[in-house]
Amino acid sequence: MKAIFIRMFNLVRSSQKEWSCIAEDSPSVDLVGRNFFFPFLLVMAIALALTCIIELTVADFESFSQFLGFVAVRFLVVLSSLFAGVYGAALIMHGFLKIRFFRVEERAFYKCFSLFVYSSSIMWITFMLSMMIQSLFFLKVAVFLFEFYIVWCGLTVYYPTMKDNVKGVLMFVDVVLMFISPMLMVKIMEFLMN
Repeated sequence: MKAIFIRMFNLVRSSQKEWSCIAEDSPSVDLVGRNFFFPFLLVMAIALALTCIIELTVADFESFSQFLGFVAVRFLVVLSSLFAGVYGAALIMHGFLKIRFFRVEERAFYKCFSLFVYSSSIMWITFMLSMMIQSLFFLKVAVFLFEFYIVWCGLTVYYPTMKDNVKGVLMFVDVVLMFISPMLMVKIMEFLMN
């Protein structure tokens, strides 16, 4: 768990250097999932539990079982949305690369997945913190702007020979997908649950 927060801190502190370390440490989708993504989902589950405890009280419900049912549904919606949102966004980005550049290298999906997982982790933690502490709402705007820089640094490591204008388009598409895909998945999950 500690390694997850160290990696996120290093991404904020020195993005370019940390992306190089990420490319060396986790050279496959399996390793990114095992070493960062799935443990990070556990961290998000703990943060979500704390948010439920802070926001809701058992007195708001008729029974404790109703409260637990609400929390379980919220867990299912948020965690499955994050999971499906990341994989969905990586698949969309990979498809975009195929359409735009036709001949995409073999490791393109890994690079897309890695970009989404690591860069969006900072956004998720910030959103969870702002849910727990309402006065930190301004962090969402700061993180949104900072995500462009983090993604840009990741693109320069993964695609060093790509032209800057193409990287700019990819950066924009990546950040937009990073914000839209989990929210879209939440809406779909909420619709399916009702």
